[in-house]
Parts: sequence; structure tokens; C-alpha cells
Amino acid sequence: MTSTYQPQTAVMEVGGVQLWANNCIRCHNSPPPNAYNDNEWDAIVNHMQKVGGLTVSDADKIADYLKASN
Repeated sequence: MTSTYQPQTAVMEVGGVQLWANNCIRCHNSPPPNAYNDNEWDAIVNHMQKVGGLTVSDADKIADYLKASN
């Protein structure tokens, strides 16, 4: 009996805090999460999604992180 080994590729999902660090604070000094309320963060992230070329999924994760931290 032969066994075939198939390595599994680990897929690590990047969370909002890491996406924020990778995409936002690397380009400019972002304010702390508590600087804005949820509605303001939604507007800011929506704008930056278009300007920064973020995917909808990544923008949602960033917004969720910021809103959970404010």
C-alpha cells in the first residue's frame, strides 16, 4: 500500500489591524482608532478604499477593526 502525501497550504487570513498597518499607517500618520466615531470611520475607509486600491473585503476588515477600537 502506497501513501501519497499532499502538503496542505496554510492560508492565514490577515485581520483588520494588520491590514491597517500594512495599508494605512505605512503611507501617512493615521489617527488612532478612537479619533473618529463609527460613521466617520466608514466614510474615511470608503474614501481610502478607492484612493488606496483596497479590496472591499480588506476595507471592511479595516473598518471593523477601527470601529471596534474606538
